[in-house]
Amino acid sequence: MIDLGSRCSSILWLLVHQLPISP
Repeated sequence: MIDLGSRCSSILWLLVHQLPISP
């Protein structure tokens, strides 16, 4: 199960980019 790390990273990345980062 080497896809776990990639999956976690992808989910985290999406989450971080989904957050409203507007000043």
